[in-house]
Amino acid sequence: MVCTLTETSKTRRKGKGYEMSFSAKGELIYLAHPRTASIATERALSKIFPTRSKKTKNHHAQLHEIDYRQGDEKIFTTIRDPLDMITSWWEAQTSRHHIGLTRFIQEYKHSMMERNGHLFYFLEDAHEHLRFENLQIDFDRLMLKWGYSPRILEVTNVTKNKKPFMEYHTEETIAAMWKRWPKDMDMYHGIS
Repeated sequence: MVCTLTETSKTRRKGKGYEMSFSAKGELIYLAHPRTASIATERALSKIFPTRSKKTKNHHAQLHEIDYRQGDEKIFTTIRDPLDMITSWWEAQTSRHHIGLTRFIQEYKHSMMERNGHLFYFLEDAHEHLRFENLQIDFDRLMLKWGYSPRILEVTNVTKNKKPFMEYHTEETIAAMWKRWPKDMDMYHGIS
């Protein structure tokens, strides 16, 4: 079995190995959304599939970019409350951009943060969606369901000094979230 992992420049600089999208040939593919414990998930998968790794073109690789894909792999992704995800992203970016949260929500563009107007752009490709808020339980359940041994997910890459996410939000920021990402917000906060 060959595993494909992706590597970020931050990880390369620190020499800590690989992270994010993960593929075990003929077995499993993990598609990583940013700010959803993707590093911890990849590290746990690396312990389940301790084989040689190979980089992909993009550290949040799309399904067609995964090397060694056979087409019968089980595919999963992780999602997170969009209000929490955006405050984590904003906290990580504000040291460089110095803009308020409302403006960040309305204007900030980054190819890893969204694709085609969605924060969660891998939903259609994935067979299973794990929730960040319940990640260890969801991960264990999924590994057992698919016949693998669960692993403890490390707590890594935590946004420093981040308050509980709702302390950042006002009616204005929540309205901006609904305007920019209505489908992602509806998935977590909708009345449908």
